[in-house]
Amino acid sequence: MLGSDGLPTRIFILVLVAACVAASASARPSGVSSSPFVACSDTILTAAQPTQAPDGAIVYAAGDDLRSVQADGTGLTTVYRSDSPIGAPDVSPDGRLIAFDRRSLREIWVMNRDGSDAHFVTAGTTPSFSPDSRHLAIGGAVTTIWYVELDVVDLDGSDRRPVAFDANPFPEPSWSPDGTRIAFGSFIAPFPPHGFPVIRIVGADGSDERSRGTGSSPRWSPDGTEIAYTDDSDANVPATIQVFKVDGDPHFHRVGPRGRLFDAISPAWSLTGGQLTFLLATTGYQSEEGLLWRIDANGRGRHPIASGCTFGTGSADHIRGSLRPDRIYSLEGNDVIDVRGGRRDIVDCGPGRDSVKADRRDVIARNCERVRRGR
Repeated sequence: MLGSDGLPTRIFILVLVAACVAASASARPSGVSSSPFVACSDTILTAAQPTQAPDGAIVYAAGDDLRSVQADGTGLTTVYRSDSPIGAPDVSPDGRLIAFDRRSLREIWVMNRDGSDAHFVTAGTTPSFSPDSRHLAIGGAVTTIWYVELDVVDLDGSDRRPVAFDANPFPEPSWSPDGTRIAFGSFIAPFPPHGFPVIRIVGADGSDERSRGTGSSPRWSPDGTEIAYTDDSDANVPATIQVFKVDGDPHFHRVGPRGRLFDAISPAWSLTGGQLTFLLATTGYQSEEGLLWRIDANGRGRHPIASGCTFGTGSADHIRGSLRPDRIYSLEGNDVIDVRGGRRDIVDCGPGRDSVKADRRDVIARNCERVRRGR
């Protein structure tokens, strides 16, 4: 497997690790470890275009594979293995199916959630299930030298109809939860490859198309009020994750993160809308491949998806250690951590006023304000 410019994946990951260390600087434990990512490097995940399944798992593409992992980094499995690169997976809202595209072949495939019965449906790119799980929105036929159709098609490939004619070749559409509108990626005319990527919203019947902000990879929130997207409108500035209100107040706010060495791309909402999964990709190697990270929708609680550590949120948390050796990063908020009675634990409290109950052999970072140790 190669990185986006042909570098071997091992080298690509090492470059990306350096970027992730910089991304984690604000959460560095004092005297414990250089960053949460390094401490949890037992589950490095190279990924592309994550999506949230109704059962809570995160499904993502990785080269020729489709994989699934829980938000805490456990349960990593390969769902399906292709004979060519695949991307843009989407799990149907009823949880039964996964759709994906085969990149170089521009083919849409659908299979069962367990990876069985994978089959070709139609030509196209970046499929997205409608809320009723009966239709797909996809990138379709070329309309000009740079634009393609945004099509809606039934799951068997029939009744295909265009709803827009100015989508980019990989529009990554996203349906509103009520099924009435579709957000998709486009370009600002007249010179798309040299202009700005733009997000457009169109009615599912093709009506009332309008532009809303510059960026790509739009993802509608579960409550239908916001869209998260990749702000990659300035090629001279690393990409970051932004969120805007769909209707009413046009305010945009950055969820982040932003740094010199990495791009934050491809957001995916959690089932409740409280968190976003995204990719950290080394700037200059972006393509669509990176490492899976998680962040609260308010921009707090940033951490890698890794099974080797326990992470808090950006709010006040109560975290209880296990009998095993724990690595705990409680992140922001006024947290209470109890690691008494287990094996030797490592605790980093992060920002906030935090309290820790620990055994004498446990390693507690200096950013934990109140520490009570037992024998």
